[in-house]
Amino acid sequence: MPRHHPQHTASGVLILLPEGGTGLAVAEASLDRIGSDGRTGRERQAALEADLARLRAGVLPNETELQDAPVLHDWRLVIRAGEPLPSLTGILAGAHPHATPGRRIVTSMVAALDIQNRHWARTVSRFYVLGPPEGMRKS
Repeated sequence: MPRHHPQHTASGVLILLPEGGTGLAVAEASLDRIGSDGRTGRERQAALEADLARLRAGVLPNETELQDAPVLHDWRLVIRAGEPLPSLTGILAGAHPHATPGRRIVTSMVAALDIQNRHWARTVSRFYVLGPPEGMRKS
């Protein structure tokens, strides 16, 4: 796979997934399978493509999208074997379709990240609000 250089948007968002590269985000075999969030792989992929197009155009997630998003505290980026992009790991707070709050989770691959302004990430699956990163949380 050719090396992709992340794209910085004018609004300070770092987009990790190359334009037109969302096909790697959802395996062909899972496109019609319904996930725990009630969406098929095709629906998740279409939502990701739409979100990335908005972000590239400078349109940030709105307050409702972030208000409804799960929160990760004590987060950090991790590289998983066989995946071309990093994922996040952190302590989950808030609603999530298949994870328990208070537990450490590993997300799907990170497609876009804003750690300068509003502190959120768009993974292949969904938006997350980012609390303090690992080692920065107040006691």
